[in-house]
Amino acid sequence: MKQNSKNLLAGASAVLLLGAISASNAQTASTAPSTSAPATVTVPMPVPGPGPRPCRSEAHRQFDFWIGDWDVTTPDGKPAGTNLIKLILANCVMHESWKTGTGFAGESYNVYDAVRKVWHQTWVDVGGTLLVLEGKFEGGAMTMSDRSLAGKNPNAINEIVWTPNADGSVSQRWSVSNDGGKTWKLSFDGRYVRAARPQPAVPVTAAQFDQTINTVERLGGRVTTRTEGGRTFISKLDLSRSTVTDAGIKLLLDTPDLPELDLRQTSVSDAGLVKLGQLEHL
Repeated sequence: MKQNSKNLLAGASAVLLLGAISASNAQTASTAPSTSAPATVTVPMPVPGPGPRPCRSEAHRQFDFWIGDWDVTTPDGKPAGTNLIKLILANCVMHESWKTGTGFAGESYNVYDAVRKVWHQTWVDVGGTLLVLEGKFEGGAMTMSDRSLAGKNPNAINEIVWTPNADGSVSQRWSVSNDGGKTWKLSFDGRYVRAARPQPAVPVTAAQFDQTINTVERLGGRVTTRTEGGRTFISKLDLSRSTVTDAGIKLLLDTPDLPELDLRQTSVSDAGLVKLGQLEHL
């Protein structure tokens, strides 16, 4: 509408191939000297790779802080509703699905207009409301309004501000003016906290995508990609026969989605094995 539960890899289709890893092998790897430097690897989710990149600029990712499955409360802590925001259409559009406990529901589509360098939102709901907003991400917050919408009453203005907070929550304030912006009335004030439900994946930028490939190749690993609709995706990272530190395992656990990862005959400590056991799909 208009944290901190542990992320156990939102991608249900992700597969971790442990192969020949065993507790005894892991114990040996944790005590024996390594012939190569330990590899700590950040593994982002599968994202569009080289080729056409229409929605992978930093500007396109400005609103990603809103992606999630949220429980929303009012300032006094009372439940206001739930809101699921996820990316659709090759990560170019953010789709919002708002529901309350009283049967009210609404949806919005949000997209960055790279030509005009503005964000656009179209909101519709079960009451027949149509709200069209535009704005920018400035000063650490996303602000959109219908002030400049052609054909509307110039005195009636809606303005919504989304602000990411340091604790991972998001604040949303919807203000309304009936005198052209001279005075304002707060229509909605909500605090978003991530629900315990599985969370939508958040894409990485083009630079992070390229960095992942370069990092794996420097470590002697192999990257397998696939092409869909003329775009390239990472489908598998092969780090077999290498050493993955506990810090590397933590990065894997913190990854919102994961391609197939090959760790056959990979050195992992006992503590790392325990952490890997937290993965739901093992």
